[in-house]
Amino acid sequence: VNELTNRASPVVGVSVMPFKWLSFGATWRAPMQLNFELPNNINLGDLGTLFLDVKGISFYTPHEVVLGARYDPIPQLTITADVEYAMWSKAPNPEVQVQVRLSGDLEKGLGLDQVGALDTHDPSPGFEDILIPRIGVEYRVVDRLAVRAGYFWRPTMVPKQNGDTNTLDGSVHAVSVGLGVNFPDPLEILSDPVLVDVVYQRGF
Repeated sequence: VNELTNRASPVVGVSVMPFKWLSFGATWRAPMQLNFELPNNINLGDLGTLFLDVKGISFYTPHEVVLGARYDPIPQLTITADVEYAMWSKAPNPEVQVQVRLSGDLEKGLGLDQVGALDTHDPSPGFEDILIPRIGVEYRVVDRLAVRAGYFWRPTMVPKQNGDTNTLDGSVHAVSVGLGVNFPDPLEILSDPVLVDVVYQRGF
């Protein structure tokens, strides 16, 4: 039986608006990870039992601290920018751990219970902390239509792999464009307008 359970992690944020056209914000997100373990006892009949244990960590996200600002130079235009500090140096080793054991009278008699044992001890790739800058612009053409554009750069957290590990990753430049429209509820059920947002993002 294998189970994947929900995990919870705290997020804390604060914002300050000294002027109607200027605001600042800060956010901290705690790390998240999903631990998995797949133990298997395989009955080989007269040959004995093979124990195979596979475990590791997936879907890891690190500690994140974000500082941002919003500026409205004119009523129709909003410019936002933030920088994120992602603490990848605190990440656990992403390599899958495997343990293999053979047991049985035949294996013990031939000494295969020790020869066939396996424990992986993969070195950590040594992830590094990174800074991710982002910028976004929204222009409200009319009250019911807004156009948007954005950009961010995410450097890789993986250092040069010239040692014992071979983890592959690349830095990413990403640009995005979007539209936002709003209109009265045609069914007249909602008092607030209906909002529809569409975005396209491309990473290089």
